Amino acid sequence: MKKTIIFSSLFATGFILLGGTQASFAEETVNGSANGQGATSYGSIELTPDSDSGTDPLVPTTPSGKTGNVGELTIDNVSPFVFGTQRLTGKKATYYSTTTDGNVQVTDKRGTGVGWTLQVRSTDFIDSQNSSNILKGAQVTIPVGTVSSDDGNSSTAPTASEVSLNETDTTIFKAAAQSGLGSWVDKFDGTDNESKVSIEIPAGSMKGSYVSTITWTLADAPK
Repeated sequence: MKKTIIFSSLFATGFILLGGTQASFAEETVNGSANGQGATSYGSIELTPDSDSGTDPLVPTTPSGKTGNVGELTIDNVSPFVFGTQRLTGKKATYYSTTTDGNVQVTDKRGTGVGWTLQVRSTDFIDSQNSSNILKGAQVTIPVGTVSSDDGNSSTAPTASEVSLNETDTTIFKAAAQSGLGSWVDKFDGTDNESKVSIEIPAGSMKGSYVSTITWTLADAPK
């Protein structure tokens, strides 16, 4: 099973039931003591995956990257990469995304701990007014982000990687087995340019209003 989103740039004790398997604790009855002055009881809880609701972004981006996805394993937020209006200088130049709090968010509500992998790819930047005009050699790079979750998340964190976008799926965020449960954010909008999404424009580029499609693919196991 894969989940794909496309976005264009511009305490209780007792027994637990998971995946249909019951694990019973030793005591599931109420018992008194021999002297009549003690007793034991029990607590119980059943946990099942939530497949009927979505998860809001823990760190909303501006402009919005909320996907509205619903299910047990979802991509909840994917940042648009907005580089604004820039002047041609005749030389190679690097520009940085103006998106605020850029990030991608994944939520795993399956409760199985099998892990997951998020990959990303992009198309060429094509002039929205003239499809034959391609921004040749343009390179978008997503830096290694800061990984975070809800306060108190007991799961081991997934790992984030730097990615240079092209037409091949490349892993940007990955949860090994027994990690990445709950909601996790890979935030790539730091205080300096090295921690922001960038685009490198080669010398000799033509004027135009260019757009690329960024495709995010979430697989339900580590790769």
